[in-house]
Amino acid sequence: AALDDAIQVGGRNLLDDSNDFSKFTSRPLLIINGTTETNPYGVNNATLVTLHSASYDAYRIYNRLIVGRQYTISLWVKLGTATNFVLTPGNGSTWNTWGVQTQVTGAGWQRIQATFTANGTILYIHIGGNGATIVQSEGTATIYGLQLEEGNKATDWTPAPEDVQAEID
Repeated sequence: AALDDAIQVGGRNLLDDSNDFSKFTSRPLLIINGTTETNPYGVNNATLVTLHSASYDAYRIYNRLIVGRQYTISLWVKLGTATNFVLTPGNGSTWNTWGVQTQVTGAGWQRIQATFTANGTILYIHIGGNGATIVQSEGTATIYGLQLEEGNKATDWTPAPEDVQAEID
């Protein structure tokens, strides 16, 4: 029972347009090559990117965190010529605010994820090195399904409810 109590599942993607990687700003590092690669589920909507210069990063801002709540950020990654892929959540005032910088290495689709407890309302989702402990390699990777959710357990990627409603409208 204690283990069950420790797992918190949010189940709702808080990021709108979460599979649109052009939403990342300051992107000398992240060059989008195409959006018709095959994702981990066999659908052609993953994004092939080229990762440049380990001294920069690409980031996306989310500004509706609730202080004291636990969040998990996750992303599917398949390395091409890059030897690693780095994901770091930060609050904008320090690079690796919560000390949970993470990376994937190796072949095939892998889910990268980091869990943190918000100490402010702003989240910077960083891809890349930017002088951090783990440095991003240069090369290509295919990415899919960026997701931010409450809790400490990443669930399968889904679009934000607002994105689904926009498609209906």
